[in-house]
Amino acid sequence: MHGTLNPREFLKGATPPTDKSVLSRAKDDALSAKVLQASVTAALGLGELLQRMEQYQAQKRQ
Repeated sequence: MHGTLNPREFLKGATPPTDKSVLSRAKDDALSAKVLQASVTAALGLGELLQRMEQYQAQKRQ
């Protein structure tokens, strides 16, 4: 068996870090994911808008 039999030492390895920089980085990653998701959603909406504009212009020419 490797490691220590001390329960406190064992639990230290199982608990998440409470370092502020680690928590801040996790928040930044979550925010980045939200911004990326919003950007993709906006880009998909922009594609639909451009398609509708092209259809409108094509109808207008007829």
